[in-house]
Amino acid sequence: MPNLPMTTKKSQEKRAMRKAKFVTGDQWDGPAWMKWFQTININLTCVSLGLIVSLLGPTLIDLSEIFHTSKQEASQIGMVTDIGSIVGPFLAGFLFKRFNAQLVCILSAFAIGASNIAIPLGNLNLAYFFGFISGINLVILENGVYVWLVGLWKGARPLLLLYSLMFGIGALFSPLIAKPFLSPERRLMTNATGSHDYTGVDGSNESQVVVPFAIIGSFGVVVASLMTVSFCFDSRDIRPERNDRHKHFSISEWFLTVLVSIYHLLVVFSETAFSRFLVLYAIEMYAIPKGDAAVLVSLFWIGFTVVRVMIIPLTMKLRSVWIVLLGQVVFTSACFLMYSFSGDRRIFYAGTFMFGFGLGPLYGGSLTWLTEHVTLRHEYLSLILIMTCVGSMMAVPIVSPLIESRPIFLVQTLNVSSLLMIMVFAAMVISAKVLHKSKLAKVSGARQKDGVDNPTVQVVDEAIG
Repeated sequence: MPNLPMTTKKSQEKRAMRKAKFVTGDQWDGPAWMKWFQTININLTCVSLGLIVSLLGPTLIDLSEIFHTSKQEASQIGMVTDIGSIVGPFLAGFLFKRFNAQLVCILSAFAIGASNIAIPLGNLNLAYFFGFISGINLVILENGVYVWLVGLWKGARPLLLLYSLMFGIGALFSPLIAKPFLSPERRLMTNATGSHDYTGVDGSNESQVVVPFAIIGSFGVVVASLMTVSFCFDSRDIRPERNDRHKHFSISEWFLTVLVSIYHLLVVFSETAFSRFLVLYAIEMYAIPKGDAAVLVSLFWIGFTVVRVMIIPLTMKLRSVWIVLLGQVVFTSACFLMYSFSGDRRIFYAGTFMFGFGLGPLYGGSLTWLTEHVTLRHEYLSLILIMTCVGSMMAVPIVSPLIESRPIFLVQTLNVSSLLMIMVFAAMVISAKVLHKSKLAKVSGARQKDGVDNPTVQVVDEAIG
């Protein structure tokens, strides 16, 4: 057989590389620098998601000004984004099954960055459209990179929590990036047609809100470019592990996943409602200037980020269930204090920090708790992300109609959410204990029947203990 030309050999090698798969249950067999480069890109992706998700709250008033619409209608950009996020998981399942997971993640990252740049450039309807596109791709990207990270590090808790920390870091800086470009304090003017115009104290109505959207969107594009560089060196497809020995536990896995999904719905509802409407709440309840109110959003994300830094070393000593419990106690206490002492500014500032501090470990901690009880798969994560997006979407229609006329309604709503979270968390813990005892009983019965030396018994015993 004649020797193939060098160019043909290289092209065949590239095609073979693209067809190769990296199953998340396999041991990493690539170079160490590539593993760390991919890990850094995944964490930068989470920073980008945090920047984008937390940008709408501080810029909400300015968006209503440049689009010449009400704050309630401008807040619908977030709701449309969340609707796209509900559609995203269904597309994610289709795309990840049929295409290279790395390519899907790269294209989604580019789409998110470009959409974020475009949101303030047109009219309100175009902002809805680009918000919808961004929402779809946000969930696809988060689905892909999380499974990717679990595969790289075999579900190591510190690195999974570090990934969650990166979201908080991005969310923390987003209001600080936006503040210099927010318009001056505005007064509402009624024009000859009866519609509303917003005019600054200097008589102008210009806003530079396009700048923070461009900065943060461009960062997302840069991260997508880094992922593309990684793909050029290692283009293997990333596939979740299919562990056949856990098939008979699939019903229990789905049940725990549903409970965690409901918990995430409530967590993200609380996070979105507070962070997105905190500026309006501070202005209406305490007459705080808009620029200072935007900084309060950063105070919330500081608490959110600080606790995630603290819990990374604690994961070596504390089980994830205790981390979630501690966060739940702090969050519930913050809800109670902010409602009971709603007229006190000092309690408001402290409560804002406590809100973030309490919510910080709940999402990542409960997801880590789930990985300790089930084999994480794209379909499980898709359900979690759907419920997460439903929770985020619910915040706008529930809170926005009353936030200006009755601002205390925000804190009342969060108290109800906190109580529901406690109930669902208790159901999670109790269900896991019941299922654990059921597994122990099956192992004990198998030992009596086949003896301790049975390899199947040993495998199940290891999975439990």
